[in-house]
Amino acid sequence: MIHLLWSESQSSDALPEDLKKRIIDFFLATPKALFFAVCSFFSGQLWVYIVFSYFKKSTKGNTYLNNKYGKTALGACWFVLFMIPIYLFKYKSWQVDADKILGVIFEAVLIGAFFQLVFFIVITWRKS
Repeated sequence: MIHLLWSESQSSDALPEDLKKRIIDFFLATPKALFFAVCSFFSGQLWVYIVFSYFKKSTKGNTYLNNKYGKTALGACWFVLFMIPIYLFKYKSWQVDADKILGVIFEAVLIGAFFQLVFFIVITWRKS
């Protein structure tokens, strides 16, 4: 499966041009998804900083999260933890709809960023 996306000569950060074009077209068509991806990257960046600065002693094994895809995925997972309860409260349904998900992104990012900031301040204060 991975060989279909990347050839042996390309690095792990290289994506096929047609896939890049489809991703860019999707983000241009849906600004909320672009907002979510950018916020997810910065959230993941902060989580990686917290983990590697305050909790992890060695530098081995940092390659999974310490790249742009890992940071974005980590931040997206963090925001999804807040998105699920907001989605359930707002729509009172487990049925997933892409338009409804896009409707709760702003609230999930706002609440998730607030709790992440609180967590960061508490960890920094306790570790210093």
